[in-house]
Amino acid sequence: MVQDDKLRKIYYELFKKLKKKVNHLKKEKKYSTSQYHKNKSLHIIVYDKEVERMANNKPPMKWEVGVIRFEVCIEKAHLQYQKSKKGEERNLRNYFRKAKYQGYMEKYLFKIFPTGDFYSYSDLESIIYKLSEKPNIKNNMKKFVKLVSNGNLDRAANEYSPNTYRKYMKLFNGYG
Repeated sequence: MVQDDKLRKIYYELFKKLKKKVNHLKKEKKYSTSQYHKNKSLHIIVYDKEVERMANNKPPMKWEVGVIRFEVCIEKAHLQYQKSKKGEERNLRNYFRKAKYQGYMEKYLFKIFPTGDFYSYSDLESIIYKLSEKPNIKNNMKKFVKLVSNGNLDRAANEYSPNTYRKYMKLFNGYG
């Protein structure tokens, strides 16, 4: 739950900086407070539950106030693939297991929405300065951050090789 409207708006601004395509899921933006990542077999929706309720002329319930909701929706094509290629049964009991839930969250949601702390560019500069990395790595980290700050993660991904991009993403996640 994110009670602070200003902080929720900051999250939506950060969501705009996400990559346009991850795990064959293409990003679409339909509303100012929602984002879709989808392909033929599944889609991920992120939206402000409170705003969604008000848009439908329904008052938000107390547990919906301040909620940014993340959904992984599985399509029929995905279920058919799982059954034909992996032998998984198409029944609700199979898909309502905690391990299955965690697997989908890690495979899809966390690959699209990076976890960790977010900082302003000036704060990041001082954090990078204090790191015990080599000077050229620190400079590349600053360059990486500048690319994302002025554009989005796609801009940084286009600038670096896939391995280098992953390396810097891991570095940032490792330092918080």
